[in-house]
Amino acid sequence: MGDNCVIDNTMLGAGTVVGADCLVQHSLLDTGARLGTATRLPSRIFTDVQSTAQVGDRLDPEVLCRRGAVLGPGVTLPAGSSVEPGSVLFPTE
Repeated sequence: MGDNCVIDNTMLGAGTVVGADCLVQHSLLDTGARLGTATRLPSRIFTDVQSTAQVGDRLDPEVLCRRGAVLGPGVTLPAGSSVEPGSVLFPTE
């Protein structure tokens, strides 16, 4: 984990590397994902998502409909990358 990173409500797989000055919100980074310096994975609220979770009053609907990005195993993003909220990226061979 690099210096000055903001990682919010995100799952990091084993061996994930996050460079300095990154922003990662409401995302899933699978095993071995690598983010270069100053990479941005922001989140947004998807108003068209209808949650079916039974959570009572414990979670706000806004939280349940907020999405970042999903990076598959081994995905590497170069420094300065920005990924649109809701994106799903898998490695290319």
